[in-house]
Amino acid sequence: MTTRESFVTAIADQPGDDTHRLVFADWLDDHGDADRAAYVRAACAAATKRAGTAARADFLDRADELLGRHEADWLGEWADRLLTWEFRRGFLHAVRMTATTFLRHGEDLFRREPVGRVELVNDDGVVLDADTVREVVARPAFLFVRDCAIEPADFLETTPVGVWMTAIAGNPRVTRLRRFAPTREFNYDGAPGSGGDGIDPKSFAAFCGAAHLRTLRHLDLSVERDHDDRISRKWLATTLAQATFARSLRSLALVGTGLTRPGFRQVATDAAFGGLRSVALTADAAGPADWAALYQSATLANVTTLAVGADRLPAYARSAMATRVRNLTVNCADDLDRDMTPDRQAWLELIAHAPPPRRLTIRCHNPGPEVFTAMRKANWLRDVRELSISGDSQYEVYAGRTEGIRTLFRGKAMPKLATLKLHEACDGRVLAALAAWPGTARLESFEATDDYHGRFWPSSFAPATPPGRLRHLEGVILITDDDAAGFLALPRLDRLGRLKLSFCGEYDQPTGDFNPRLSPDVAERVIRSPGLANVTDLTLGFHYLPDVAARLADVLADAAVLPRLRRLYFYGSFGNPMPPMDALRARLGSRLQAW
Repeated sequence: MTTRESFVTAIADQPGDDTHRLVFADWLDDHGDADRAAYVRAACAAATKRAGTAARADFLDRADELLGRHEADWLGEWADRLLTWEFRRGFLHAVRMTATTFLRHGEDLFRREPVGRVELVNDDGVVLDADTVREVVARPAFLFVRDCAIEPADFLETTPVGVWMTAIAGNPRVTRLRRFAPTREFNYDGAPGSGGDGIDPKSFAAFCGAAHLRTLRHLDLSVERDHDDRISRKWLATTLAQATFARSLRSLALVGTGLTRPGFRQVATDAAFGGLRSVALTADAAGPADWAALYQSATLANVTTLAVGADRLPAYARSAMATRVRNLTVNCADDLDRDMTPDRQAWLELIAHAPPPRRLTIRCHNPGPEVFTAMRKANWLRDVRELSISGDSQYEVYAGRTEGIRTLFRGKAMPKLATLKLHEACDGRVLAALAAWPGTARLESFEATDDYHGRFWPSSFAPATPPGRLRHLEGVILITDDDAAGFLALPRLDRLGRLKLSFCGEYDQPTGDFNPRLSPDVAERVIRSPGLANVTDLTLGFHYLPDVAARLADVLADAAVLPRLRRLYFYGSFGNPMPPMDALRARLGSRLQAW
């Protein structure tokens, strides 16, 4: 093993400790790579600063400037092999690649960079088949994988989770695995493991019993949508409690996995789960008493990250767990038409009883103006770094009802907020409140999205303190030339790395038509703007503007436009057929997704 490989291994084994990174930086300096050393130091320094601060912005600028100049050289041949990638604190951290590339060259990647998260897809960009899974896990390159995150691009194409579990359990040399969050599981006929798309008792028992998996710290088997009610995995919690890694687990997510009521109680009370810091559970038959037992659990005394249903808030609000949780997610209840008075009262009790959260996520649930006002008046969000409020176009929990959200953005509220996500929860009045709120200047990430394009109209946004520290912006809608001018007038666009931007026709209420108000020339001017030269991840949407889509497909085929672009998602909705993509695909290959 070379000296460089020793450093890479040490960093990968202790990803949260910057000591090895900084010592490696000194080594790089001594061996003639001063810019890479400076990049590592700047990136590590940025990570020590609170998000949204000027000091962090300066370090991020320095790191990004160095990465922009040298990224291709530092990646070498991997610049063409990887589908997507992310640098974190000076080194390559997360990658997405094909299994073919992994099988041919994977060992080389792990020897040159301390990669943690690996996502593998087939040559078409979707989930691997079972034979390829077995081949991948058997190869020496898989022994370096710390975070196994293999997810399909299409939810209808799945590989059994059990195939991964059996393969990993059967390879005793897989000793570095820390996180397992496999392909999402969808089971349509209600039988556990039938159809080859779910975990089964045999594969799960093998995985949990494997002595070499004692290193596992994070396990997520959650599904993205509800299973058939007949699914019931009575063995799940018992097998998990006996796992070689059970007492070492720090996060566990079993949403929609068929956890039974006894299993739910076992997770809440079994000492094997006493090390958990993060929990997300559902169980078919769990009732109020079961949820109360979870929230009052002495076993789960270390939990600080929790997902809770809105209808469970009354049991949670004054619980022992509520006094410890700092990262809270509140999900909608199954019955959206129920009386929400208990929810609102529970929120008020929670605000009075619980300490300020650092991350707060509210999904498809509107607590109402009274609750949001109480949050502001109690200064309950004084420590919040990330705030996410999302609705859904099918339920419209915030349509015309954003008064509560607007009350949050007043005066000096939320002085530490750096990440704001408003999905189906933003309108012109919210934008006006944001424009008057001084905290907008601190935002590093802002999303004002909906299920189709977005809710951020630049021509309607004239902030008193402009958002000059943004690195991530989603939901920008350009309908008119004024919108385009307003977007280009935003300060420090050169800091943007991730951008979601849509070009849309203007809706004519009397006729029901969408009329083009923005010309292809103006759209091209936006994309060619020097301010966007550092964008690496771009999503472009089009709505009734086929001429604009065709022009931009041609413009982006030029490698000199957005020279750092790594991934492009190019999509149209309704009267917007996709233009020819041959030239654009020749530039980006499988890094282009078009729909």
